[in-house]
Amino acid sequence: MQFPKNAKGRSFSLAYYNQRSKSGIVYRRNWLCCSPTLNVAYCEPCWVFGDRTQGSLNWVNGFNDWGHISRSMTKHESSNNHLSACLIYNKWKSDQVLDTDLDKTLKFKTKYWIKVLERVINVILTLAKNNVSFRGDNESLYDGDHNRGNFLNIIELLSIYDPVLKELLSKDKKCVKYLSPTIQNEIINLFSQ
Repeated sequence: MQFPKNAKGRSFSLAYYNQRSKSGIVYRRNWLCCSPTLNVAYCEPCWVFGDRTQGSLNWVNGFNDWGHISRSMTKHESSNNHLSACLIYNKWKSDQVLDTDLDKTLKFKTKYWIKVLERVINVILTLAKNNVSFRGDNESLYDGDHNRGNFLNIIELLSIYDPVLKELLSKDKKCVKYLSPTIQNEIINLFSQ
């Protein structure tokens, strides 16, 4: 891979990714990253988890003094800020706590809302196929025993037997439920197209 050269003709080299210890063992610098587009090298753990209030920010914002990179890498590798960032980074990579929890929550919510929409669509299709009116005098689930209309009455009836709809109707008044006349009309229009 070709890296851009600076004014002195120097550039980043793939050889920088490997380090030879005093005992002759070659190991990979897993922390080192290079952006050919920006023409800088940086430390991924420090970029993600580093303390930006102390130490040199060269390896966070990008390092491009190619004439002094070897000495700077050695100094950076032994800094407390780098070591702390690497510990946090490795813990994060091994546990995947942030991504895994967020992903599980997102998948759970997505499945829940798909189930809600399936039920709402089925009620809408049933009413539409049978040419039955949807709305009543008062289209609120929270205003007593007024005529809510067939759509909301069927949703309410199904909620007695269906835990998904039961949970939906138990949500706070201000929460999204996908039961409004606007949503009903949108779904009808989508199916008509």
